Amino acid sequence: MSRKFRSTEISDEVRVPQNGGQYMHSNYICVNCHAVASTPKHYPDCHKKEVYAIPSSAEAPRKNSKNRVWEIFKRQFVYIKPKGYWFDGDLSWWNKNKTLLKFTINQ
Repeated sequence: MSRKFRSTEISDEVRVPQNGGQYMHSNYICVNCHAVASTPKHYPDCHKKEVYAIPSSAEAPRKNSKNRVWEIFKRQFVYIKPKGYWFDGDLSWWNKNKTLLKFTINQ
């Protein structure tokens, strides 16, 4: 198992461990209501249903954590380029928005 990241460590890409398949699975996170599950899920009060895949090795904070903790988690695992292969990598935020990113960089 990979070591747990400190809450201030943010890099340019998240590394997906490759050790036989357990970590190649993914969890889904709603970036608005912070619901994390193995299938896309939302809390009842969620109005914007924005779900992205994250590696299963990412340990999400508690639902009632401070907004700063959630923002750091999102910058570490959601809004970052995944490095390595995992089953739902095409459903990650990076892969869903990379055409948008190329368009904004070229302007």
